[in-house]
Amino acid sequence: MVGESDVITDVLNRVAAVVPELSVDAYVRIEREARAVWGGREVWVAVDSQSDYKRQAAVTAWRNGVPIRTIHESLGLSRSTIYRLLQQRGQL
Repeated sequence: MVGESDVITDVLNRVAAVVPELSVDAYVRIEREARAVWGGREVWVAVDSQSDYKRQAAVTAWRNGVPIRTIHESLGLSRSTIYRLLQQRGQL
């Protein structure tokens, strides 16, 4: 369903509003490519765009010998989240 709940249209309209030099051709091309990849799928949008960065930083810190407590305090991730990430990535 295209309309208010269509995330691709919403994001492209927001980009076009702050980048007025975005050409119509570029807008249409980006929209087609995004729909080819994401069309018809249910997707999840993270509330915090930093979450992927934080997760990767936690794993990297662990690999570099940083204690879980320090990772927890510096990144603001719960200890259980850190352990789950490490287990999912075969680090434990």
